[in-house]
Amino acid sequence: MAVGGSRKLAVVLAAVTSIGAISMPVSGSLFDLGQINGHLVIAASLSAIGVAVAARTAPGASVGLLLCAIAVLALCWTPFAAIPGALLAMHILRFRAQLREAQIQDVALIGAGALFLAWSLAGWTAPVLINVAQSSRSTNQGRVQVETYSGALNPHSLALTSIILVTTIVAAMFARRASRRTADTGIATVVGVIIGALPFALSMSDFSGALPYYPAKYVSLATIAIVPLTIGLAGGVLGSHSPVGGPQRAIVTGAAVATGIVVVTLPTTYQPDTWRALPVAFATGEHFGSHEALAGRAITLSDEDELKLDWLRDPDYDFAVSWLQSMALPLDEAHHSNWQNGLRAAMRSHIHDYSPGAACAIVSATERPVHFYTREPSLESQVRTLCPSDRISFELVGA
Repeated sequence: MAVGGSRKLAVVLAAVTSIGAISMPVSGSLFDLGQINGHLVIAASLSAIGVAVAARTAPGASVGLLLCAIAVLALCWTPFAAIPGALLAMHILRFRAQLREAQIQDVALIGAGALFLAWSLAGWTAPVLINVAQSSRSTNQGRVQVETYSGALNPHSLALTSIILVTTIVAAMFARRASRRTADTGIATVVGVIIGALPFALSMSDFSGALPYYPAKYVSLATIAIVPLTIGLAGGVLGSHSPVGGPQRAIVTGAAVATGIVVVTLPTTYQPDTWRALPVAFATGEHFGSHEALAGRAITLSDEDELKLDWLRDPDYDFAVSWLQSMALPLDEAHHSNWQNGLRAAMRSHIHDYSPGAACAIVSATERPVHFYTREPSLESQVRTLCPSDRISFELVGA
């Protein structure tokens, strides 16, 4: 989608974007964290952007498709519904004259999209929002607090995302002469990303520290979703042969260089040797581990009466196993859910921190007996010194 640029440049940019999409820091993090909605969010957001870019060919059908995108994203992760929502508002403003004369088939598509959206709102989004509204402030704060385990798990950078959003707006303004609809799409997408971020921003009182898990996840996914559009708009400006394009190309080039510098210097949970293609990691069996090292261990450790944990047994995968176990905890009595309790947060908070303090945090978050399997002989004495309890037991295992 290199607007106004050369075909060769468009091919190169498409290749770079495609390779980036299957890199470990992009798709690999989603598989690492078990974010089953991550790829759906990205795909639905990109589809909505594509529909908006091509809307001129079928304005009526585009309304129906954007309504469907809103419904899908409301179901996958509600904040991202703001992206197709902003695109829909822009689309209606631009094509309001054509929409007044829509054909019967377009009306049918719009109606189908509206019904799908109404169903998604009535069946899922509205009940969740009503539940939050009816809950006490302390209950809602508790839900947020137990879910604010570190956002460092999600590769993100507010500086990088800010540069990308500004670059998108600047490139869209410069590309407006070549393609107004694509330029408007870029600006509307940025507006949608910002609207979607507002609930997270309003719920946070301090932005100085690390972002909590869900705001970090939103920043990460939103950045991934908007980058292809940014690259397309920037490529169009850089490939333009307009006589007034010199200063514009210089500005966009500067933004690209700034983005590259931030990426290179960005602190990330992913080490340099993991910047590789995701299919390679799957094919070689590296990084993600085998069934026996992950799911098999989680199943073996499952016990309704006792919490069994591998702790310094296999440090490469102990945290991943703990993460899997946290998805199948008993329901929390206060919230009638297994994802709003303190134990789940504690099991996901230590992020490869196997100190006695991290172990005690998990013990204090549950009333069940906790049994640790470990290869570290000193673990028992260290944990019992820090948090003595008759609910804790240890088993030293071999290789």
